[in-house]
Amino acid sequence: MPVPKIPDLPTTMYSKLKAELASDGPVETSIKETDEAGDATMKDAKEWRETEKELQQATEDLGKASHKAAKDLQQGTKQLQKGRSRAAQKIEQELDREDDNRDT
Repeated sequence: MPVPKIPDLPTTMYSKLKAELASDGPVETSIKETDEAGDATMKDAKEWRETEKELQQATEDLGKASHKAAKDLQQGTKQLQKGRSRAAQKIEQELDREDDNRDT
């Protein structure tokens, strides 16, 4: 049986046909693009969760630091008040002595 002769294709038509056969087609291309977009979304979501955890930790650290600063401020204020009352007592004692010295 003789092999049928295939007619010669023009170069442009051959290139088009070859390109179509090499491509995945619109459905496969759409599926690939959807998968890639899904992968990018999952990557972004993972980064978002990590960022959210870091922000939560930073917020907790800031809260602890603020609490410590408030406590330190309160203690410092108490010490300052004690120091002022001691100084006030000393001044009062000196004034009393001066008054006593004037009276005598």
